[in-house]
Formats: sequence, C-alpha cells, structure tokens
Amino acid sequence: SNTEGSLIAIFDCDHVPTRAFLQMTVGWVQRDKKLALVQTPHHFYSPDPVQRNLGSVRDLPGEGDLFYGAVQRGNDLWDAAFFCGSCAIIRRAALADTNGFAFETVTEDAHTALRLQRMGWSTAYLGIRLSAGLATERLVLHIGQRIRWARGMTQILRIDNPLFGRGLSLQQRFCYLNAMLHFQFPLPRIAFLTSPLAYLILGENIIHASAGMIFAYAAAHLYCAQVSGGRLQGGDRRPFWGEVYETILAFHLVRPTVVTLFRPHGGKFNVTDKGSLLDKTHFDTATARPHLICIGLVLFGIAFGFVKYLFFPHLFNIQGDTLVLNTVWAVFSLVILLAAVSVARETRQVREYIRIPVQLPATLYFADGHVVEVETIDLSMGGLAIKAPAGVTLADRDVTHVALPMGDEVLTLPVQTQRVSKTMATMRFLELDMLQLRQLVRAVMGRNDAWEPEGPLQPVSTLRSLRDILVVDLVTLKRLLGFNRAERRRERTRLTAAAATASLAAAAVLMTIGLPQPATAQASPVAVPVSAPETAGGIRQERLTLKDLRIRSAIRLAGTRGEIAIPFGLRTNEVVTVANLTLALAWSPALLPDLSQFVVMLNGEVVRTVRLTPDGAGGQQLTMAVNPALFLPGDNQLNLRLIGHYTRDCEDPFHSSLWANVSNTRSALDLTIQRLPLGPNLARLPSPFFDKADNLPLNLPFVFASAPSNGELEAAASVASWFGRLASYRGFAFKPSYGRIPRGNAIVFLRPGMRVGSYVPTITGPSAMVIRNPFDGFGELLLVMGRDERELKLAAAALATGRGTIGGAGASFDGVRIPTYARYAAPRWLRSDRSVRLGEIVDPRSLQGVGLPPGPLTAAFRTAPDLFFWPRGGASLDLRYRYPSAPWLDRRSSGLDISINNQYLRTLPLAGAAWWKALIGGEDGATSSRSSAKVELPNYNLFGQNELIFDYNLILANKKKCEGTLPENVHVAIDPDSTIDLTHAYHAQRMPSLATFANAGYPFTISPDLAETIVVIAAAPDAATVEAFLTMMGRFGDSTGAATTAITVTQATDSGRLAGRDILVIGMPRTVATGSLFAGAPVRIEGGRLRVTERRPLDRVFGLVSPYGDSDVDETNAFLTTADRFDGFVSFRSPYDDARTVVAMLSTDSLDLPELAQGLADQKINAQVQGDLSVTSGEGMRSFAVGQTYWSGALPVWMRIAWWFSERPLLMALSGLLVALLLAGPLYLVLIRQQRRRLGSEDAA
Repeated sequence: SNTEGSLIAIFDCDHVPTRAFLQMTVGWVQRDKKLALVQTPHHFYSPDPVQRNLGSVRDLPGEGDLFYGAVQRGNDLWDAAFFCGSCAIIRRAALADTNGFAFETVTEDAHTALRLQRMGWSTAYLGIRLSAGLATERLVLHIGQRIRWARGMTQILRIDNPLFGRGLSLQQRFCYLNAMLHFQFPLPRIAFLTSPLAYLILGENIIHASAGMIFAYAAAHLYCAQVSGGRLQGGDRRPFWGEVYETILAFHLVRPTVVTLFRPHGGKFNVTDKGSLLDKTHFDTATARPHLICIGLVLFGIAFGFVKYLFFPHLFNIQGDTLVLNTVWAVFSLVILLAAVSVARETRQVREYIRIPVQLPATLYFADGHVVEVETIDLSMGGLAIKAPAGVTLADRDVTHVALPMGDEVLTLPVQTQRVSKTMATMRFLELDMLQLRQLVRAVMGRNDAWEPEGPLQPVSTLRSLRDILVVDLVTLKRLLGFNRAERRRERTRLTAAAATASLAAAAVLMTIGLPQPATAQASPVAVPVSAPETAGGIRQERLTLKDLRIRSAIRLAGTRGEIAIPFGLRTNEVVTVANLTLALAWSPALLPDLSQFVVMLNGEVVRTVRLTPDGAGGQQLTMAVNPALFLPGDNQLNLRLIGHYTRDCEDPFHSSLWANVSNTRSALDLTIQRLPLGPNLARLPSPFFDKADNLPLNLPFVFASAPSNGELEAAASVASWFGRLASYRGFAFKPSYGRIPRGNAIVFLRPGMRVGSYVPTITGPSAMVIRNPFDGFGELLLVMGRDERELKLAAAALATGRGTIGGAGASFDGVRIPTYARYAAPRWLRSDRSVRLGEIVDPRSLQGVGLPPGPLTAAFRTAPDLFFWPRGGASLDLRYRYPSAPWLDRRSSGLDISINNQYLRTLPLAGAAWWKALIGGEDGATSSRSSAKVELPNYNLFGQNELIFDYNLILANKKKCEGTLPENVHVAIDPDSTIDLTHAYHAQRMPSLATFANAGYPFTISPDLAETIVVIAAAPDAATVEAFLTMMGRFGDSTGAATTAITVTQATDSGRLAGRDILVIGMPRTVATGSLFAGAPVRIEGGRLRVTERRPLDRVFGLVSPYGDSDVDETNAFLTTADRFDGFVSFRSPYDDARTVVAMLSTDSLDLPELAQGLADQKINAQVQGDLSVTSGEGMRSFAVGQTYWSGALPVWMRIAWWFSERPLLMALSGLLVALLLAGPLYLVLIRQQRRRLGSEDAA
C-alpha cells in the first residue's frame, strides 16, 4: 500500500543486487502479461556452517546450490517455480488478485507462489546470480532457519495441499508436492541410521531375505542411484553429502514436522540472525547431543552383536553374513553421523568483512609518486589483497591510494598496507565517507558479473567424496577423544605466538645487519669418466668412478658385516703401473672405533683397513695407493666391507646404527695403464677392437676413403651391429672418418686402389686383414676388403657372423654362406613357440645368492615388442625357488618379492616344510626347502628389454638382545629350470609406435638380419649422418643379437624399390623427407619447417568414434612453430605397402643426428619417445600422436573380431541401449516438447 509501481523487487536486508538485476528480470515480465513472478538464485558470498566448519573439504558446494540449480530449473520447465522470499520481481496486479502475501503459514513466499498459480498466473526462474547475501554463520541458526522452512512447507501441505483444489496442472501439483514432502525426510533418515540396531541388539531381521540376496540387489540399486544422482545433480551436490545434510537436520526437524501435521496453524515467523562474529572456537554440544546419543547406540549395537556371535552363539542365533551386512550398514551410519557431528564445531569468526575472491585490474599509488598496475586477489568492504606484476617489488614501499575501475568511472580510495611480501600485499581501507562507501559497494558487489561463475561446478567422484567425509570423521574423532593436544595448544597460544614471531623476526633482521655473510659450500663436481689419450709409449691415464663400474646409486652397507663386490676388467695386454683408489665415505657415529673398521680389498687381498672413529663419521674423502701387482689381466673384483659394532657385548646384527655409505660418483679408481703390443691376429677377434674387460663405452672409428657408397654402408652396418651387440651393456660410438686414419684401433673398408698410409693391400676377393696402425704403434686396424660392393658386404657379414676360417693376419671369405633368419627368430628374443628356461637366458650361477640379506637376483631378457596376450593378462612365469628352513628364520614374515622392470608384482611365501612334517617333528634342524608358484608377468610391464628381480627378504625369528646368533653362509637360489611361457601370445601391434622402435627397433627387427628393411639416406652422406646410421645399426644388433647382414641402403624413393619393405629414413628433412615417400605422411615440409598435415574430414569422423581418440593437430603445430629447428622421429604407414611402416630420424642440422641416435640409449629419453611424432625438447623428448593408426602383425580372424568389440564396449551394450531408448525415448520427446512449449509461450508473449 506504500508503493505505486507495477512491479515490486523484493530482497532480504542482507542481499545486495547487481546493477544488472532489473535489466535481466523486468523484460520477462513485460513480455508475458500473465507472468507474476521472476525468481533468481539466492547466492551467498559467505560460507554456510558446513562449508565454514569443515575446512578440510575444499570447494564444497553450498547446501542450497542443488535447489537453485537442477530443482528450480526443473520446476520452471513445468511452470512451477516458486517464490523464495528474496531476489525476485513480483507483479503488483498478481498480488492484488491474491489479496497480498499469504501470511497463514511461516513460509509465505512459497505459499504466495502457490496461490498465484492457482489464480492462473505463471512464474519463471532465471538461473543467473544477480544478487548475493550472507549465509547463516552458526549451525544453531542454520537449523533454526530450516525448522521454519520445514514447518511452513508442512503447513502448506495441510492447509493448501497442492494435490487438491483448482487451478494447477498435474505437473505443477507434483512439483509443489515434491517441495513439501522433501521436508518430511527426518523420520526416514533416522530410521535408516538406526535400522541395523534391530538385528545387532534385538536379533530381528527388518528385511526378509538372505544377506547375499540383499547385497546383490542393494549394491546394484546403490550404484545406479549414485550414477543417476551424479548425472542429475552434477557438481551442485557431491555423493553422500545429501545424507550428511539430512542427518544434521533430521533429529531437530522431527518435532516441528510431526507436530505441524496435527497442528498446522501453530508456529510463528522468526527472522534469521546473520552477520554475527564468534570470538573463539567451540563445540556446540547442545546441537549435536542427539547425534552423539545415536553414535553411542550404534557403537553399542556393533559391539553387542559381535559379543553375541563370538561368546554366546549357543544363546543367540547370529548368522555371520547377516552380522557382517548389518555391521557394514551400521559403520556407514557412523561415518555419516560423525560427519554431521563435525559441523557442530563452530570455528571462530573474527573477520568483520567477508573476503570475496575476485581478479580485477587495479592501480596502486605510492608515496614516492610511482604508479603500478596490479591485479586484485580478493576484495571486501574493509580492504583488498593484490598481486603485483613480475619485476615489481612491493616490499619497503608505502602505498597511499588504490584505484578500482567502475565501468566508465574510477573509484580511488585511501589505503593502509597491512602485510606485504615481494609481489603480494594486503591493505585495508581508511575511514570512508558515505559516498565512498556507496561507491565501494558498487565496485565490490554491484558489478554485473560479480557472482556469476565461469562455468558449472565440476562433479566429484564417489570415492573422492567418501574420502573427504572419512577425513572429516578422523579429524573429529581425534578431537572428541582428546588427541588434538597440539591443536588446542596452538589455539591458546596463537595470539602470543604471532606477536613473539614478529618480535623475533624483527630482532633477527637487526642482528643480521652489518654481519658478514657466511661462506656457502660448493657442491663437489661429479666425476666424468676419463680415459686420457695414450702417449707414444702406450701409456694412458684412466679414471673409473663407481658409477662407471655400473654402481647406479650410492652404496649403503649395513649390519655387522656388510659387503659389496664390484667387478671390473683389465685387458690381457695391459698392465697397471700406478693405481690410486679414492673413496667418499661416511659412517654411523655410533660405531665403536676400536671394533669397527672399513676394509678395502682387491681380488681377495686387503688394500687398506680404515678405523671408523666418530670424529670422521660425517664424511671423509680417502685416497689410498693400491699395489699395481694386485691387478690381474681379465676379471678383477673390488670388495668394500663394513665390520661394525655399536656395543661390546651381545648386539642386534641389524641395528639401525650399523651403516656406512660410499658415494658412487665421487669414489673412483685412478689408473696408469701400460699397453703391451701384440702381433696382429684375426684369431683374437673381436679383440683388440672390443674387449669384454674394458670398463668404459666402446669408441671404435669406421674409416672410409670418402663419402661411403650404399654398398659400403651396408657392409659397415654388419660390422656396427656386430660390435653393438658385443658392447650392449657398456654403450658404443662408431665415428666415421673419411680418408684419415685415427690413432688407436679402427675398422677400415677398402676396395682396389685404396691404401692405408703407404700400405696398398692386394685384394683378390672378400677378405679381412689385421695390421698395425701406421700412425699408432699400439693400435691395430681391421681391414674389410672386397673387389666390389658385393664382396665387401660378404667380407663384413662373414666377420660379423663368425663364418669362414679366421686366423693369422688375414682371411679370405670366398664361398662363405651367410645365415638367414626367420621372422621373430632374433637370438636374444625369447622364443614364443615353447617355454624358455631361465638357465637358457642367464648364467645359472647368477640365480644364486649368498649372505644375509642375500641381495636381489636378476634375470634380464628380451622379447618381441609386439606380443599380444589378450584376453590373457600377460606372460606366465613358472617359478621354482629354494631357501633355507631353520629355526632362526621367521617364515611368517619372510618372503620372496618378485618385480619386473622395477615394478612390484607379488610376494611369495617361504612356507618351509609341509605341515604334516612339522606336526610329527621330522624337521627340527636346519634344512632347505623348495617351493613353486605361477606368476603372471603383466603385458603392460613387458617391453623389448626386461629385467626380472627376485629379492629374498629373510627375517630373523629371534631379534631379542643377547639371544640368537646371526647365521652365516646363507644360500638361496632361483631354480634355472623355472620357465617363462609366451606360447599363448600372438604378434600384433597398433602402429605407428615409436616406443617399440626406440626400445627394440621394431618393426625393422622382426627380421633379425633386417632383410625386410631398406634405409633411405642422402647421396654422399656427411660423417654425422653416417655416424647416426651406424649407431642405429649397433642398436638393432644389440636388440636382436644378430648382425644386420641383409639390410639395403638406397637414395631412391620409387615404389618398385620400397614396396614390401619397412623403411628407415635418416637425414635432414630437406634432403630425405621429400617426394612420394612423404606424400601421405602426417607431417610435411613447409617453409623449411616441419608441419603436421591436416586430417581429412572422414578421418576426423573416424577419430571421434575411435577408442584411441583423435589427434590434436593445432597443439602439435603450435609446439613445432615455437622451435627454430627440428630434431626428432616421425613414423607413419608406408605409401607403398599398407602392411609396412616408415620411421624417419630427421634433423634440420645433420650434426645433431648422432646425438639423436645416442639419446635412445638413455633410459629416461627412451621412455619419452612415443606416439608417431617425437621431438627433442630441452633435455628430453616430447611426443605426439598426430596420424592415422593401423595394425601390424598377424591375428586370427576371430581374435580380430573379439578384440574389435572389446575396444568398443558401447557396441557390446547395443541391445541394452536399444531397450533403454524404447523406454526413455517417448519420455524424452515429451520433455523436449514441454521445453519448446515453455519457451515458445515466452517468445509468443
């Protein structure tokens, strides 16, 4: 009666509308003359009690988000959106029809909307946040507000039941009824929480079915309920949090709802108090009392049920499965109850103004006149926090004003800095006048986009949501049981501690002024393997770190007698003249100096004994001379032994104070080595060019008269693969030289008319010869000779395969037959036609361990990288293992840990003798036991190179002080007759796959001699390109164990030459990545750069439905564009044969090709090479999948069909989907029609 406008905007006193409120709402009322109400969401910029008191849960949606999301939107679909008391526009004429608001109930808002719609008026819901207000701060106030809502909706249900009366459609009746029945949840919720007690305490089954049947039906129902609920609710309500909200309110809403059902005219309207402060944290026991009583009853019920089952089965008929089912139900109730109780811990609220996270541009004005543009972190009516741009320091600078943009205006306010860091600052506004306060409200809360989120809340998985609730429960239990003494102590001393900290910080700053800065210690440089060039007398200096000797990490010796053996080698024609050993050593300061010592031994002889005194325990670098006579030709062994004691009487041999550490990078052998000349003799091959006693990577030059021809490269490939196979474990490098003989050993390829220095050999056919290096009296040259390229290739192949009679200074290979290989017949690959014994792939002696602990036993093996095990999980290991069985061994705790490629698989028990032998006492003394087990080697852990690790974990049965002795000479073993079975695997691989190429040379190594491979390389290749080629050949030989004697090298890219072959391309893109070979490649050369080819529309469609996803061409091109060069690999299907593959190793600078090839030997880089495009990025590789995929290999037709369907589960579920469509289709059409009708009516208006 006090207003005259045709529309009324209604807000609670704590709600603040944005400037766009009227702009976004009034238009709808003007368009539709029958529209009485436009409701917008109630958004709260302060947290509700659940959000505020459960700080351990991040980004928890508010309780009302679900209602103002899916629920109100669903109501609006059926023209049933109702008034919520605020943030709405109402037509005056409509209110006149209903004689004003309906004050018969305490929820006059919803009741008024019901009356309006009974009179034929429409309502609408606009799901845009156009205003914001304060949420209830305290739980008791929150519950009081919900009590009023529950009472009011129950009053409407009784007084003006939407099921009856005139004016409503059927859909509107159901929508209003749903809102009213929602508040009748208290009794059902309490019944659900306490239902297990009927069986646990009273022994009564509330569901007449077996536990298994209940679980079968309930599990499916709960799963579908969670999935459908998550789909409908999205991120507005997390799984299980609806149960928590209802449990918080249930005990308090029972009385209002039940009483109101019988006395609907009682109750009165109460205004909810908001904006209050709380000076200290406290637990609201009164509010949580019913929940605590219920928790006590549930705990009593669980305990009582198990007491009956365990101690009184003769009195109570308790079934185990039913007990378990009800216990699980009761535990779930406990989880929900504890989460509800957690909200009753009211967190202190002393901040007067609520901070609103928002990023807005702002301008800072400094006292010195400088102005800086910054960005806000949060805003409030009391101040703001800002972040300065990079390069701007805020420390020690005085800010006087801050300016905030307001559309076409700028609001400038005086501020005072509260806290400041290097790039962040918190400021408070100084006293503002009324105009400034009003402008600040506009800037903080009146912006059009102030409250609208960037997107819908992201759903949270069921497991994560349950985990959040469990974390809340654990924190609450800790507080209820009084285990949070530290937290309470921090709360009591928080203010004084903050003041003390500030004082100490200030004092520290003052004390440091003018004091000299302490010197900083520099990290010791990591030793690099060094082999100095030999002098004219064959003398060289060599430094071998322990890492060079394949000790991958620092050595830790433990126990009273810890020891490690480090093998290394020395050539038979070399003598050590001077030797020094440097050890970077640290040990436990608890060791007794007169009983503890560190012993260094070489080949069984003591080099030095070091007393372990406490004053040097922190770390020492010891350098000791080693008698050169102790070094032996061939195999040598360095032993480091710890003899440690921490007490003079009986001691625990595995005590934690018994340890010593040796660095593997700062500990080294420094050797002066004299090489003795030997007469050239082919019988010593591969020595001296490769000697297994060498400790450093093989560096073997390949010499050509000039840029090698195709035939010379094919011959060199055979030799490189041979030496690559031999030097596998050490690494290798084959540097080519054109027309120049280097010092040392080298391989030289000769044809008639070529000479070595002044020596011109007579070449009568395929042959080889060893001569002294004319430029190095201690070096030798291996001459590979032939009258033409065919003979040169034959000579190289004969050397690489060991064919022909080789002895003396020279050998001829006329008539030699070079062996060929079947597909997948690589000597180093496990056979897949039968089971393979471990004794066939490793030395059986390496499968035995001695000592306590015996240390891990390993078995390295290689497999074809395209093994296809589906539907099985992987290969099968039939393991047989032996171990001691004695009273000192705790068999229950001991076990054999099985791992593959450093991925744990399982632990096998050390069961010992059969139970019946132990029962009759036939195994009292020490003996040995043998066990067996089947272990699956998962296909996802199998690669081209693999390592099985068997780690015996032997635990002493008696560790008490002064009892028992440490057993010595303990033996364990893996039976070499244990087998790996690959017979059930097929050969198939989804291509392109650069990972299999990097790991095992696939697909080229399918034929071990590379008979199905052709290499495309530029004409007259430079030395760097040839080095990369030789390195790849060495890797192929290392992978297969066979020489690449059948490889073909070409520069031609015609289909006749390349059809039926897998193609390896090596070189620069502008020289080799052209022509028809790259016509269908996923990459192309454009402006001298590599670019990804856009996929055809049809390919994009198939990519969308493919189980492997689609490629991201734009992302890949963006990455390639930022690089000024290209070094990497690309793979694609051969344009000449659909069953073949092209792999290209490309670099815009050929000098980078060797490094690219050598990088594959690095485990980290190798693992990064994947997909069909891999590009160097910094110190690693970045890989992409940009092209089409296809299958390589052979699978039976039935297997292909089964696999195809297994990759497409949607097709397998097609029948279920059709049924669902038949049921849901008509309903969906009805909803769509209703949506169009709803929107159409608005448009028509």
